[in-house]
Amino acid sequence: MGLAGATEWNQWLGGPGRTLSAEGRGTGDQPPTLSERWRRPLGSGFAGLSIWDTNAITAMTDRKQDHALLLNPETGGERWRVPLGRTKKRAEGTPPGPLSTPAIDAEAVYVQALDGRFLCLEIGSGKLRWELEVKRTLKAYEPGYGFASSPLLLGDLVVLVPAGSTKASVTALDRRTGEVRWQAALGTATEYSSATFAKLGEAPQIVAALGSKVVGLAALDGRVLWEVGDVTGGLWTPSILANGHVFLPLAQETQVRELAGRGSRLVWSSAVFEGVMGPVVEIQGLLVGHHQRRLTAVDAATGEQVWRLPNEADGQIVAYGRWLVFVNDRAGRIELLAVDRQGATVLRSQAVIKPTRMETPLTVAGDTVFLRSP
Repeated sequence: MGLAGATEWNQWLGGPGRTLSAEGRGTGDQPPTLSERWRRPLGSGFAGLSIWDTNAITAMTDRKQDHALLLNPETGGERWRVPLGRTKKRAEGTPPGPLSTPAIDAEAVYVQALDGRFLCLEIGSGKLRWELEVKRTLKAYEPGYGFASSPLLLGDLVVLVPAGSTKASVTALDRRTGEVRWQAALGTATEYSSATFAKLGEAPQIVAALGSKVVGLAALDGRVLWEVGDVTGGLWTPSILANGHVFLPLAQETQVRELAGRGSRLVWSSAVFEGVMGPVVEIQGLLVGHHQRRLTAVDAATGEQVWRLPNEADGQIVAYGRWLVFVNDRAGRIELLAVDRQGATVLRSQAVIKPTRMETPLTVAGDTVFLRSP
């Protein structure tokens, strides 16, 4: 089984370049084949799978207790599990379990529990290195579904976006000790979005969506480098396009902005992908995602809709080089698609799960796609 090289899975949807695309994989002329390598029962939850070298971390519930779970990505075998607290009950019909996707590096995993505890665990044993009480230390409140924001690893920092905290809207901790290195008091806060890494210019930046605005912060000290304050409606996790523009999935529209100085310029806005919470993939000069339950593509440069597939097909997507991997949850099938400006063509397809609603993003590592059903 091919695995990703020694690159940490440092944020929601993976490391730099993985957020919207998976360059360097699947670049041959012949489409790759689909073959199952392993499957295992996991337990309920919405946390994605984060992979570093030969370790994979996620979180789940056994319906009584939530757990952080370290797996061998080659076999699916369990290496250790660590309790994260009692399972939180949700509304009828909504599966229980952790929401935040952990981050991982060579030495540790970083896990946000639903109840607000943030834990750093040794990768070899699961032993607790340090713990932070987000509600008490950062003055955050517990959202209705529990804490869901995923951590961002950047240099020697781990960056959190605490729910509801206006005095610590974005907080950077020392990776080794958990001590607060800096806090950005921005007067607004989020509930469910996560911070994103960007290198815009020469310096690494942290991009975060907070209430009614989006900010770019200097990774070194949390200084505000730029701010977009004219957005309305809910904000989900921003993404960085290949050209450095920021993709903002808002509740009522989608915006793409070019950053300049301490502000930004609106490149385009569109009703396509409004309120989208799942990944939108940049591939072949297009942004591809789900709009009104149909796979849809817009021109990445202009936002104009290029095509929209006629059949309803919810699910999760991820780029695999020039190809698009799509788990069609209504059909319970995994499909490999060729995408261009004329549409999407199914090249490979096979049954993989029982028809169900997929809420957890797919993970790509090397030549393998990992998927998690509820």
